[in-house]
Amino acid sequence: MFDKLKNAFQKLLGKDDDIRLGIVKETVAKIVNVSLSEQEANRISDQLFYDLLDADVPFDLANFIKSQLYRELRSRKFSENYREEIRELLKGILLQYISTAQLDLQRGIIMLIGPNGYGKTTTAVKLAYMLKMRGKRVRIIGADVFRAAAREQLQELCKRYEIDLYVDDSERPLSTIIRGLKSSESYDFIIIDTAGRQDMNVNLLRELQNIQQKVNPDLVLYVLESSVGNSSLHQLREYRKFIKIDGIIYTKMDLDSAGGSVLAAGYYGFPLYFITYGQGIQDISAANAQDIVDRII
Repeated sequence: MFDKLKNAFQKLLGKDDDIRLGIVKETVAKIVNVSLSEQEANRISDQLFYDLLDADVPFDLANFIKSQLYRELRSRKFSENYREEIRELLKGILLQYISTAQLDLQRGIIMLIGPNGYGKTTTAVKLAYMLKMRGKRVRIIGADVFRAAAREQLQELCKRYEIDLYVDDSERPLSTIIRGLKSSESYDFIIIDTAGRQDMNVNLLRELQNIQQKVNPDLVLYVLESSVGNSSLHQLREYRKFIKIDGIIYTKMDLDSAGGSVLAAGYYGFPLYFITYGQGIQDISAANAQDIVDRII
């Protein structure tokens, strides 16, 4: 998980017998407060910049982090515990770019959107199960009328985990959703599992836009596969042209070897609500910025 992103910071911090940070151990032992020279600060921040690019962090974000790190390194003095001090400095910088949000609804309609293959259906079931375990009455509306066997997959998962489900034989997703909502008034949460739509299919995106306008969900969450990387930002921007997106569910986190997209999402204004990290029904949790940063550094 986040292997390349972790390596970027591990390389910067180095090992105890390294002088990667440009601070000679003997000097640190004698002098309590040590300042980094311009050359040292440049070398450290430049190295991190290229390693962040390798970890699939967008160029402009990597450049912001590089510039911020350089300023912090030049303005501070470091002690013999400089590696831990720089570790905490880096954590503080990253926390500025990881945006998370909490589900503060007591009841409502949650609509899941996103391209094909990102795990919307399994995520809908995981989210429903999590809310059910919190004592909520939850129902899923299966509105993916296009993908082969989508209804059957959802029916099997909901049966296995005893989650209420509404599906019908309609080929029109809005009709399915409207009928499902009319029969679901007693539920605390209704999760709408929509069909995957590719970012450049304008007609399908307009159909999704129409669903949002007619249904007026309380929360629209974009299901983002973590390993997709920077291309996900283009997809998000295309979706946002048509649909109001409240936040992201970051899926398959355990398979993300780069990690750059978790920084990029917050940087471009999309807070993380939940993360999923395995195949189990309980492998979902509320996103926590501090926990994500601790995993990276």
